Amino acid sequence: MKTLVMPYTESGITIDLSGLEYFCFENCDGYRKLSGSYFREMDIGWYENSEDTLYLVELKDFTFKNLGDTNIMNEVVSPKVKKSVDSISMIKAVKAGTPYFSNILNSMITFLV
Repeated sequence: MKTLVMPYTESGITIDLSGLEYFCFENCDGYRKLSGSYFREMDIGWYENSEDTLYLVELKDFTFKNLGDTNIMNEVVSPKVKKSVDSISMIKAVKAGTPYFSNILNSMITFLV
């Protein structure tokens, strides 16, 4: 489980979400049950009320990667797309009230319901 104390640092990237409602799928029971089944998640998420926008962020430093190399881009992009799709799927399942994800609600924030 992640301890999300702000400011939070992972992979050399620091983010400060003090004052915002943020969450981490890794700390949710429902995600932990699925993670062994190739289900992936973004590192941290939060909802910005003033913009009516949900942010899902993967904290990863690509400074020393040659992003012009197609093979490296495939290594970088494909897993991030999967994490994004899986994360959005979990949020949709919570909003839909599916029984399997009902135990995530205690770990999520109020905008999901």
